[in-house]
Amino acid sequence: MIGSKPVTGKETRFTEATVQAYCAHMDEFHTAGRWIWLFDAKDIERLERPKLKTLRQLLRAIETRYATSLQTILIINMSLASELIVQMILPFLSSQAKQRLVCNPSKLEMMMVGLDAEFIQSLE
Repeated sequence: MIGSKPVTGKETRFTEATVQAYCAHMDEFHTAGRWIWLFDAKDIERLERPKLKTLRQLLRAIETRYATSLQTILIINMSLASELIVQMILPFLSSQAKQRLVCNPSKLEMMMVGLDAEFIQSLE
């Protein structure tokens, strides 16, 4: 499992460099079998609205480079702004990718994909 937060420091733009950084981070894990991407969207409202082209680049990477290794994407702590972003990109996702995406999962949903109860408790 890997974890990501969209905002670090003063960076407020979701750019092509951001996508490359996420992909480099995921490259470290995708060869070790199936894995889960836990994405904490807590600070996403601080981001400038991403360009559709940039989101498509990230989606292309998820659907091609990590198609067989990425088991699930769990997006936690979603605000209204992050929910709107997800709604904006859903039409561009394949049905397989849509099945992997779980937004604001319950504890039960997180356990069903393989996270243990102690780890889930640490997220609160």
